[in-house]
Amino acid sequence: MEWECNECGAINEVDDFEAEYVECCECGAECDTVEVFLQPVWDILDSEPTYEQLRDVEAVLFSAGRCNWGDEWQDVLESYKAIIADVDYSCFASESIQKIDVYEGTEELAQYAFESCVDVEEVYIPSSVKKIGSNAFEDCSISNVYYGGNEEQWLNIEFEDVLANPLSAGANLYMYGELVTSFEVPEVFEIKDYAFSNCESLKEITIPASVKIIGSEAFDSCSIEKVNYLGSLNEWAQISVIDELSMPIDMGTQFYVNGELVTKVELNAVSTVCKHVFSYNKNLETVILHDCVTSIEEGAFSNNPNLTHVILSKKLEKIGYNAFSYCKNLKSITIPKSVTQIDGYAFFDNKDLTVYCEAVVRPEGWHEDWASDVGKVVWNCGPSNSEKEYDDVLEQNCNKETKEEQPSEEFSFEEEYKEALKDLEGEQARYRAQNLCQYCGGTFRGRSVVYCSECGKTKDY
Repeated sequence: MEWECNECGAINEVDDFEAEYVECCECGAECDTVEVFLQPVWDILDSEPTYEQLRDVEAVLFSAGRCNWGDEWQDVLESYKAIIADVDYSCFASESIQKIDVYEGTEELAQYAFESCVDVEEVYIPSSVKKIGSNAFEDCSISNVYYGGNEEQWLNIEFEDVLANPLSAGANLYMYGELVTSFEVPEVFEIKDYAFSNCESLKEITIPASVKIIGSEAFDSCSIEKVNYLGSLNEWAQISVIDELSMPIDMGTQFYVNGELVTKVELNAVSTVCKHVFSYNKNLETVILHDCVTSIEEGAFSNNPNLTHVILSKKLEKIGYNAFSYCKNLKSITIPKSVTQIDGYAFFDNKDLTVYCEAVVRPEGWHEDWASDVGKVVWNCGPSNSEKEYDDVLEQNCNKETKEEQPSEEFSFEEEYKEALKDLEGEQARYRAQNLCQYCGGTFRGRSVVYCSECGKTKDY
């Protein structure tokens, strides 16, 4: 390192970090070593540093730490971290670098920090990093990300958006010096936003029952082959999923609960099936929801190509948007009269599906496109259809001798059927009085008109 003597102006080559003083080779004047080595560092930090300059600072700080310099070294270290965090736009964008080695001790990388470093192939992130700003790795072509911490520390990093994660270009993740193909989530409450977005190497993940939230796009564009959940199906149904891309399960994924492949979902201890929790399961064949279930949220059972049997709770009140969409092998489903809300496209793109409704006409709370792109809707089917469907599927799938899997209460269809007949007689009387279609609630414009203006069906009273 070069040092200009304050006494005579001579340029001296200095490389002894451990000496207490440095001496001018021309006039013999002495200067404190700390002052000599840190002055150019301060100069760099006061300017808009390039990547190479910051690497020079890093080299000096490494030596300073090795020599255990005192408060001066700590001040420079804090300034170094501060300037990294304060960079609003990339000071490295124009630099042709192939490797980013973030300094140990850095807690935050600012937004756009490494934007457009198109030649970067490797990134090292130390365990000290707690937050990475938006677009920090935008337009990078990173192949490998090396992380210096453990699983819990990685899951605690706050990525402001998907491009804040260096994995976002489809990179491999390395921990403990080894390629991460299998990841065991520790006992945490949440998997944060973008945690594994586009991670190329991740093929298997184990999730404990402690996880209650999976953040936005946490597993977007991953190619996970196996997910093993260590809780129960009832607990999995309660996980709060921010969006569809949060889920680790995709069409190529095998979903296991405590080591057992999930082909049937039977829920008997929850009131709500949360968004997207059972979507994209190619092995799912049967869904049975007991009377405790009152709400099915958005996309909860969507994109299950082999789903063939669904039994809904007779106390169900809500079926959310896209709840059973894209289940191409689902041929029939019965909606109990308790359902007061169905959102749009709940059964979308199920062209062979027949929906049996215990309701006589479409209730007010059912979206006008609730049955868009289904094969057929049958109204006023009566609870007897539910009884037959329940018995058929129960006989095939629910004969295991486990107390916890048995229905919490017995179905009593006879009383409900009598009550339904009484309601039906009242409804039919109302249709006649108001000249309404008993199939869809549409109007017949004039007493002599025999075709419904809404559905086109013939008046039969």
